[in-house]
Amino acid sequence: MIKQHCPSAIAGRSILAAVHAATLVTVFSFAPFSFSGGALAQTEAVLQSVTRPEIRRLETAGAQRTEAQTKMSSQLIDAARLQASGAVMSGMPTLRSAPLQTKGGKTLVDIDAEVDDALLAAITRAGGTVVRSSREYRAVRAYVPVDRMESLAANRKVKFITPASKAEIQATPVAQEGVIAHSADTARELFHVDGSGIKIGILSDSIDNGKNALEQAYQTGAIDRKHLQILPDQAGNGDGEGLAMAEIVHAVAPGATIYFATGTGVGGALQMADNIKALQEAGCTIIIDDLTYDYEPPFEDWGSISRAVSYVTSKGVLYFSSAGNSGNKRQNTSSVWEGNFVDGGPVSNDVPDEHFHLFAPGQRANVVLGGPRNAQSTHTALFWADPVNGSTNQYNLFVVDRDGHITQKADTSHTGQQPPWQMLDAAKAGEVIVITKAVDAKPLYLRLETPRAALTISTPGNTRGHGANDNSRVFSVAAIDVDPPEPFTVGFAKSVAPYSSDGPRHKFFNPDDTPITPGNQSATGGRRSLKPDIAAAASVNTSVPGFRPFDGTSAASPHAGAVAALLWSYDRSLTADQVGDILRRTAVPIGGGPGDDTAGAGAVTAVAALRRACQQGGRLVCPDGSEAVVTSKPPLTPPNTGTDAETATQMLLK
Repeated sequence: MIKQHCPSAIAGRSILAAVHAATLVTVFSFAPFSFSGGALAQTEAVLQSVTRPEIRRLETAGAQRTEAQTKMSSQLIDAARLQASGAVMSGMPTLRSAPLQTKGGKTLVDIDAEVDDALLAAITRAGGTVVRSSREYRAVRAYVPVDRMESLAANRKVKFITPASKAEIQATPVAQEGVIAHSADTARELFHVDGSGIKIGILSDSIDNGKNALEQAYQTGAIDRKHLQILPDQAGNGDGEGLAMAEIVHAVAPGATIYFATGTGVGGALQMADNIKALQEAGCTIIIDDLTYDYEPPFEDWGSISRAVSYVTSKGVLYFSSAGNSGNKRQNTSSVWEGNFVDGGPVSNDVPDEHFHLFAPGQRANVVLGGPRNAQSTHTALFWADPVNGSTNQYNLFVVDRDGHITQKADTSHTGQQPPWQMLDAAKAGEVIVITKAVDAKPLYLRLETPRAALTISTPGNTRGHGANDNSRVFSVAAIDVDPPEPFTVGFAKSVAPYSSDGPRHKFFNPDDTPITPGNQSATGGRRSLKPDIAAAASVNTSVPGFRPFDGTSAASPHAGAVAALLWSYDRSLTADQVGDILRRTAVPIGGGPGDDTAGAGAVTAVAALRRACQQGGRLVCPDGSEAVVTSKPPLTPPNTGTDAETATQMLLK
């Protein structure tokens, strides 16, 4: 993709001094965007006269909330106010309410609560319709009238109500190219394997596109009817991205049996968690997904999906999840900022109880750029390093237009039972993001994200969610565009795709909410882990309309999982840990080398992986004719040194 530099000549200062005149930002195929001229070059006077008074008004309104309203997301409070009065806040015409998922005049919400029959009955009495509930996960998804939300929140069993979490599919609207890149055809021929005997689960939007794509795939041979099973009533609805993923798996490991279940049903994260377990119960030893829900926190392995992933991996499953399409710092496409809160001074000098955050010295705001192929961000979110079980630290998130007026705000109250985040709709290119902290709140480690739309001031660390789980059996998979295709060999010149999300992942809490470094929730505390773990092919062609080519890390995770299937079908005695270790040891280092925060151990290679499995099995001569000289070794830490990949490359080039 073409890279271009934003103009470096900036006339004047931005609305919140967000961009230095010398700032030069590298972007990829972004919409034309200039910091020069009057559109964005606002003066500090605009901040003083427009933005600050508006924040102060919202702060005053927030302080007047009822106890029940403190148990509701501010987006739900805003929706109720809009319905009742026709405005989110009188006198602030630019302030808009976040779009909510509605049906029949009711809003889809996620409820954190003590779940029992009495609570479910209370939801029904409030005019609600329960979609899915779980006592284990203390969660309910339901449609509830927005004007009854506050009365439901007053129920003592309810801890918090938020708009329904949305699933983000990790593809940018697009398989034999991957077969060539991973040398899967060579591996199948040399080692006489095709994935037979292995069951692979796939979670995505849908296995059909509503326009007969599945039947056409059967007719053309892109997928084998005998090798595809769909869990009952879990075919899903969508564009058929799950089918495109299944075609990739079938191309690499044609003998494997594929099981599909939706991960984006109306039941949301609860439905996906149940389907993860159902795939394992169906006998899948490899599960692949391309999904992240927007409420999955970055600083803790938490939630129904993460718990389900931990459960199935404890049963011997290898889990492959897309790293995400939020960009990376190395290629200046990052859509995340992470770091400690830095005090930027009070919002109001007369009542200094809310302070701005500085993203960089003198810069109290962050400008949103365009995304790849002119894409907008999927949402805007702020997370801070408090336990997910509840935060007493008040941070607020604002989106500001070019004239200094607030267009979106998230100021959900945090009184000890609300999770540590604020969530908004997507910010538009050219809009400005501002973060504030209550004066009595602790200064903590923060994360701002605008997925798929780069930030002017950014950092590494885009991966998050269940794919970034601290678990050696969970693989976060980065993407390498392979158009035109060429085998992944030592000396491979390509890096990950500009959209591919980077790491590392910084955690501050264990899954039980206990701190990793008690008393230190800053950049020097917690634990960092290498994410992504590995990289695999993307930008390959499938039979599914809209996925020709199939770009994104959504295409990478099925390639990696299918190579694992070849490995396991060659030697069924291998444990999940041994298969994972072999994939890491034999990956071809790319980017910054082994342990790179964009590609992890490197690009997965089928021939090298199978050869090592043969060698570790004690055979004197492997099916490819190579001598078996390597014995079993303990799991690899740190990741792959490249030795096995170099040997495999030499063999391929003979």
